[in-house]
Amino acid sequence: MSLVAMGDGYEYNSKIKFWESVRGFKMSCMKDEVLLEPTVKLVDEYCLISTSDVIKKFDITTVKASDLDFKSSFTLTIKQNDTCYVSLSMYYMYMYISVFIKCM
Repeated sequence: MSLVAMGDGYEYNSKIKFWESVRGFKMSCMKDEVLLEPTVKLVDEYCLISTSDVIKKFDITTVKASDLDFKSSFTLTIKQNDTCYVSLSMYYMYMYISVFIKCM
């Protein structure tokens, strides 16, 4: 599992800044609640504004719920001048398939 900083003006404006004026009503009190909602989505590479850092490695075939309760230190280096509004956790899953060929 890795962390990376994300900055995407379009996403920010459509999900967060949107609440500043909803059909003329000031609904900015909703911003804090919206920020608490987890989101699962595919992210374009141009939205990633920092280096990534691995915070924990898991073996997906043997991981237990207790393995998911951990603390980790990390460092993210910002690569471009942008507003960071998300620290994004991501993971890569690799599958190794053993192939047995029976020769006759």
